[in-house]
Amino acid sequence: MLEALHTPESTPRQHRRTLTTRWELTARPGPGEPAAWTLRFSSQAPPRLPIAVATALITADGAPGTDRCPHYLLAAGQPEQAIAPLVDAGWFCDPVEHDAWYAPDGHAVVLAPRPDELGHGAVNWLFAAHRAPENTPLWRATAHPRTPTHVIRALSAEIAIPPS
Repeated sequence: MLEALHTPESTPRQHRRTLTTRWELTARPGPGEPAAWTLRFSSQAPPRLPIAVATALITADGAPGTDRCPHYLLAAGQPEQAIAPLVDAGWFCDPVEHDAWYAPDGHAVVLAPRPDELGHGAVNWLFAAHRAPENTPLWRATAHPRTPTHVIRALSAEIAIPPS
């Protein structure tokens, strides 16, 4: 079961102090069950980003997984599979933090999930852009570590396209 929530401008849901959530996409195994994953976009995120994710969710090719689960509940793959469009577009990997990729102009970043400080679980994917030189945040998106690879890949492909 997929859910999409759009928060009108007059009632933004705040998840961080600087940017408010506008779009939230959630996948659940069934009604009333806990979310398998959630992806959130700030109100400042370009509309093409949630559109790319929604398109990936409604046009996913391929049959359900071997356990007959829907494509939007498939297990997440390796981060390298999901960020391949960034690498193809010339983004570079941080030489120290191997789970961070930066746009060629340095104004956007994608951080892949990694275990927390205690080695448990993983923190969320983070997609963000900022304006230079004052380093003002422009937009952000976060995705649960269990978000399927094809969904993160679609978002990565859209982010890799330079803004016009």
